[in-house]
Parts: sequence; structure tokens; C-alpha cells
Amino acid sequence: MKSKLWNYENDVINDYNNGLTLFKLANKYNVSHTTIRNFLRRHNIVLKRRGTQRKVSEETLLQFINAAHEKKETYCIRRTAKNFGVSETTLRTYLKKLVGKGVDVQAVFSRFGQKISGKK
Repeated sequence: MKSKLWNYENDVINDYNNGLTLFKLANKYNVSHTTIRNFLRRHNIVLKRRGTQRKVSEETLLQFINAAHEKKETYCIRRTAKNFGVSETTLRTYLKKLVGKGVDVQAVFSRFGQKISGKK
């Protein structure tokens, strides 16, 4: 059984391409956001990632760490994460990856060395 969205096929696609979110479309067409998502997928529309998720490039983080090493400065993870616009958890994840690649992050984030390296 086709949903009532098929009656508004072009409207739904145009609204989505013009920036309406799945939830706003769902409200507008009185269906669930899952129905909207499935409808768009069936029409081969690439769904956009929404939200405040922001990533820090590895290169940017390495530049920051190298500059801190040169200045012999230490930083707080909470403030550093806020400055990069990511959560503490996200920053710790990035730092753990760098530790795995042999980068010395404990010297820059000395108070959190055990948490970064995963040691207890």
C-alpha cells in the first residue's frame, strides 16, 4: 500500500531539497519521520546529515599538539574541546587515535594522561 505521500511526490522532494528536515516534513504531511525517510530513500535522495556534529581534522589537532610541545604548555581537555567546538568525549576519541599512532599527547594534556591512553 502506498502512503499518501505519493500524491505529493514532487512537493516532498522539493521541500526536502529546500532545507526542510525530516521532522518538519513529517509534521507538514502528517506522517512519521520514518515514512518520510523511507520515501526519500525509495526516490534515491541522498539524506543529509543534520545536527551540531562537528569534527576536528587530525591535521589540525596535530598542529595544535606540536605547537603546545614547542611552547611547553599544557592544556585542559574541557577547554580545548570547547575551543574546537566538539565534546570532551569526541576530543578524547581523537586523542586516543593519535596515541595509537605514537603521538605524545600526555605532555600536552598531562592531567588527563591516564584517561587518554585508556590506562587505569
